[in-house]
Parts: sequence; C-alpha cells; structure tokens
Amino acid sequence: MTDSLVRAPETPTDDAIVSLGSWVILTELASKTSRIEFLDPVNKEVRFLRKWNIPYSCLLGIPYGATLTLDHEGKWRRCRRLNIDAFVAETLAELRRQGVDMGSEDEESEDEGAPLVPTGSQGSQKLQTDDVISMKSDKVSLRELIIGLCKGSGTFRRRTAFSQEKYIRKKLDRHVLQVGIKKCDSQNIWDAYASAWKLGGLDSHYAGYLLNQANITAGQNVLVFDHSLGFLTACVLDRLGTLGKLIFAAEFRGASSHIMKQTNLTTEIKSCYREIPFDVLIEGCRRGFNDEKLREDFRGFFYGAENLEKSLEKPELSEYHLDRVRLAIQRRDLRLANRLACYKMVEKQQIDSCVAVLDCSRLPASNPILTANTLSDIYQIAEKTLKPGGRLVIFHTNMQPLSDLYAHIKARKHTWTNCSFSEICSRSICFLPQRSHPQMDNSIRLVEGFILCASKMVLTEINPTPLDGHEPPSGQEPPSKKQKNEDC
Repeated sequence: MTDSLVRAPETPTDDAIVSLGSWVILTELASKTSRIEFLDPVNKEVRFLRKWNIPYSCLLGIPYGATLTLDHEGKWRRCRRLNIDAFVAETLAELRRQGVDMGSEDEESEDEGAPLVPTGSQGSQKLQTDDVISMKSDKVSLRELIIGLCKGSGTFRRRTAFSQEKYIRKKLDRHVLQVGIKKCDSQNIWDAYASAWKLGGLDSHYAGYLLNQANITAGQNVLVFDHSLGFLTACVLDRLGTLGKLIFAAEFRGASSHIMKQTNLTTEIKSCYREIPFDVLIEGCRRGFNDEKLREDFRGFFYGAENLEKSLEKPELSEYHLDRVRLAIQRRDLRLANRLACYKMVEKQQIDSCVAVLDCSRLPASNPILTANTLSDIYQIAEKTLKPGGRLVIFHTNMQPLSDLYAHIKARKHTWTNCSFSEICSRSICFLPQRSHPQMDNSIRLVEGFILCASKMVLTEINPTPLDGHEPPSGQEPPSKKQKNEDC
C-alpha cells in the first residue's frame, strides 16, 4: 500500500526527538485513541491499545510529530501521515470517474419506515478475507484496496452521501494503522485524556483563559490549588519557564502531581516548583505568621492546660519521664522549625497570583479541603499572602459556594477591586460535531464551570498638588477653584 508508506524526510533536532526515559503520547490517527506511555529503560518495547507492541528501536531518535505504520510484514516504520478527509473526497471522486453507480441524493426509499441499508447484509461484500490478504501481499495501493471494497459492497449504492463517507472511514480504520508520536505538553495531554471531567472539569481552552485572567508571566510567584491532576500546575510552569516560583498547596502527600510528571519538564523548570501542605498553610494564615504564638500553643498542648501557669523548667515528672519529655520537646521543636520555614517562605515570597481549580465531585467528601470552608480558607490564604495588585482567580464546578464568596469579596471594597463572576458554557453545545442527526438530551451539561476573579487593592496615600505645576509659597494656601475661574 504505497499511498500510506511514503518515507518522510528525517530531519530531527536534538531538542525535539524521542529519548529514553521520557513520556510520549501514542495516538491512533483513525480512531483518535491516545495512550500516554513512559519509555522505561528497563523495557524494550511499549504496549499500544492491548494489541501491538512497538519496539523502542522504532521510537528512539525520531522527532515528535512523526507517524509510524504497521506494514503487511508486521514491521513498524515511518510513513507520511494520511489526510483522511482528503483521501475520502478523492476516493469518492475516483469512483465517479470509473463510472460506479453512486446512487442519487434525492432518491428516497419506497417504504419511509424502512432503513436505507438492510440490517441483515451478510454476504453483501463480494471480496472475501483471503482476497483482501492477497491484495495486501501484492502491495496494492491503499486507494485501489478501498475502491475494490466499495465496488464489492452490495449496499454501497443505496447509502446516503454521508453514509458512503462513513463507510470509507470505517474501512480505513480497519485496514490502515497509523500511530502518531506526540510530545507530552499541556495541550496534547489534555487531548489524550479526551474528557475535561477527568481533569476537574477544566478544558484546555478555559485553562488559557484562567491563566490570562490571573495575569501570569515569567518571573512571578504563583500560589496554586489544583484538583485537575496537575494539569493546571503544568500550564503555570509552562508560562513561568525558568523564572519565578510556583508554590503548590498540596492536600496530601503526592497529590495532583501526576500530569506534571508527564510533561517532560526540564530540571531548571522543575527547580521553580515548591510544595507546601495545605493544612500547614491555612494554619499559618490563621495565626498570622506569629512564631511566639505557635510556640506557646505547642507548649500548652504538651504540658496541658493545668500546667500552663507552672514553670516549664521543673515539671512534676520522674527522671525517666523527664528524659522522654526533653526528647519530645526536641522533636516538636524540629517539627515546629519546619512549619515555620514553610510559613516564612510563603510570607516572604510576596505572591503575585493565586489560582485555584476546585472540583468537589471528583474527590471523597471526607477530604478536609472539600468541606464548606474550602473557599473561605483559600480566600484567607490569598488575603494574607497576595501583594497589592495581586490577582485571585478560582474555577469551581459548583455555582452556589463561589457566588457566596463573590458577594463577600464584592462587599469588601477597600480590600478588593475588579471583581467579576462568569460562567463557562460547554463547548460541546457551542460547537456540535458534524453529524446527520445530533443527539441532545438532558444528560448534556450546558455549563462547564464558573470563574471568580478579583484584584487586591493597592493602598496609596494621595497628596494633592496644585494644577499649575508648582508648589505654593510657604504659609500660603493653594488657590481655590473659584479664584482660578476669576483669573481666567
């Protein structure tokens, strides 16, 4: 099949080729099925769609964007990517040139209730399986093979124009296997997941809108709350590059960082990533970053409320218990020092933007971040850590809690400004796929989520100056507006 096996020019560059130990996206071009795989140095091949094994020798060293095909000998090699839409149009035109009866678009069935194509169409294809295998072994071109299948079909003439195109696409999906090699960046990863609801309801287009609203640029310090499996974190790191810092508020150890590992980020970019436990961060904000208050709380927790007034140097304990107390105090001081370091890091960073993607339907309700105070906690953290002029942007799948927070922020006019609340309509409703009978039912969501944006107020002292451009003499008040009008 020479149409799909034309060699592509090999001009890879060092920074855009597939290497060992990296993540790649394998996409079957006909069915648009994708799979994210890690090229582990231990293995020698990768499994694709549970049917085929692609050896590393066919993947390593080729540029991203290349296409592999499985020939009639069962070997993988590079090929030119097949343009399916153009191939279908050219095949239909070739059938018309050869005088094949394509039917009439205005032709109607005698029985309006009968289907256009009979359901029991066994034996309608004249070509047998052995004939197709023989044509492939003789290296017949792909177009000749598809034309032969169309001529041998007993129902092709009675199909509509849309059904004829669908028939050709189905045969291409069955007889042609092309696999595209894509780079693991944020856009390709979202396409591989194929559903926004797997990523906290966040669409790739809305992620760009979210980052633009947060005004994220290189060199900034960004605080991120992520329920999209690390998709938002990867997008922010792409914008920051090697400049700036990203502070990730983790709900638990290793949370929401899966996609960030798949993006093949460089070591320089990963060095900008910092992770802080969410409970530690909210605890520090509630206590106002007060070191002495924290130490008093730890002492009170250790000795109990009844021993707060007593001297800590002589607790009423035995020598054995006293040694254990000293060791416990040292351990608690060490934990306290680690927590204080986290507080001070956030306090000194002067956060430029705070971005959050929340999806309460994807995580268990027992998680502390999914309680009713989640948005309130994020708001407190943003109010404590954002510098004047910083942006707060929150994406949520539920309207009511976010609208309540919007009303609260809107009422604080001396702290926040440029407040906005918007809804994101579903792209599946705005742009329907090209099909003859679109199906729309109550299960389709009309709104993907809601976005809250606000800017922290910049407090400045305004000193009025004369309008004429010079200071009045000492001891003399500036002229009033009435005097200026009389002078004019």
